[in-house]
Amino acid sequence: MCCGVSHDSLWVRVGERAREQVLAMRHVTPMKIGAKAPRAFVRIARAGIASEADLKNWVGRGVNFAEGLKTPSRRASVPRSTLP
Repeated sequence: MCCGVSHDSLWVRVGERAREQVLAMRHVTPMKIGAKAPRAFVRIARAGIASEADLKNWVGRGVNFAEGLKTPSRRASVPRSTLP
């Protein structure tokens, strides 16, 4: 997962290492889900994605981060007929 939309803001996965640096940018705050703040994500207010270029930049940042993640290995599928 690289990004998403919530109400009038965009949330983007930037990773824990880049989070503090990104939080120093204008219009960026910690993403919150209830009382929790996922450490790999930030929230960009509407003003920070007002132009198409800004939106493309943020979405691209999230996509680039997500593409660099290791994908979990898939276990071999077991045919349903062999399951108890």
